Amino acid sequence: IAKHKPCDDLIARLKRELADSEKEVNKLKGLHSGCDDKIRKLQIDLETNISKLKRLMDEHQECPKKLSELEQQNKSLILARQLLQDQFDRLTAEHDKCKRVKLGASAPVICGIGLRMEQVEGREIEISEVIPNGTCWWLLQEEQTKSTCLEVGDVIVGVNGNRALDVNKVPELVRGVQGTIVEIEVKKKSCSFTCHCRGSGEHVLRVIRNPTSERRPNKLLDRAEV
Repeated sequence: IAKHKPCDDLIARLKRELADSEKEVNKLKGLHSGCDDKIRKLQIDLETNISKLKRLMDEHQECPKKLSELEQQNKSLILARQLLQDQFDRLTAEHDKCKRVKLGASAPVICGIGLRMEQVEGREIEISEVIPNGTCWWLLQEEQTKSTCLEVGDVIVGVNGNRALDVNKVPELVRGVQGTIVEIEVKKKSCSFTCHCRGSGEHVLRVIRNPTSERRPNKLLDRAEV
């Protein structure tokens, strides 16, 4: 017994140290209980960053191609701009030349043939008034042209080859520079069988544009056709 007493003391001391070690281990476990969660979060963040880096690298590989396309587009735009600038300069020079040629010249007189028209509910365009002292009014004063002249009630079918469909647009077609010819296709309200149109009333009149004047213009009618 006396011989084994030191062993018992050693065993007891070792048991105490073991118990203390277990306490220390448990203490350390408590201190590091959140480390695993942090490590897992860091791993997830790392995988996300790796995925982003790979995507950016893939996009970067396309950059030279896109840059080349943009450079080509830029060259095309520069060329187009230069062409437009050249055209602008040419037109500006021509405009300046025209201004020099026409400097001091009077502006052309824009006029019609002395008619007013109306159109009811989208139907045919009829002459509603022959303006006094206008071209058509002067034609009506002369017996040799009275039968082929435009008068109230006649239907305007076309002007200069364009169909007369809108009463708001027809006057714009009729009006022009003084002394020029406007071709009027007309269906007269009444026409005898002795007329060249055989009573159809369909005529084509080439009327001279003149402003209204108390003096008869020199020329009123270029030609009348059936």
